[in-house]
Amino acid sequence: MPLAQIQAVPSTPDEIEAWSFVHAANHLDILRRIFETKGQNLTSYFLDNFDPAALDRTNWLYLHGIMHQQMDSVLGIQPYNLIGSLDWQDPDSVAVWFNAHSAEHVQASTLLGIG
Repeated sequence: MPLAQIQAVPSTPDEIEAWSFVHAANHLDILRRIFETKGQNLTSYFLDNFDPAALDRTNWLYLHGIMHQQMDSVLGIQPYNLIGSLDWQDPDSVAVWFNAHSAEHVQASTLLGIG
């Protein structure tokens, strides 16, 4: 899955939908490669329902953060607190979260040989 699309901050509904799909697919690729290379079967949660307007009403940030904590631990990646650090109404918060988040995806994908 194209990592560049995960790195970009989506702003329109179409961009958010595309980001959500590509992001969830990259998580599945990471989980698959961790199982193949490390023999560890990590927990998977349904992530292809990212809705910035509903972050305060859903557990998406929490479940997504758990997936990152697990992969970071297995791969030795320095974690960033992705669970409580995204305020979609604050552009600075969004920029910091997306930068830290995509850095973890790039590092995990690189370590696991995911293109």
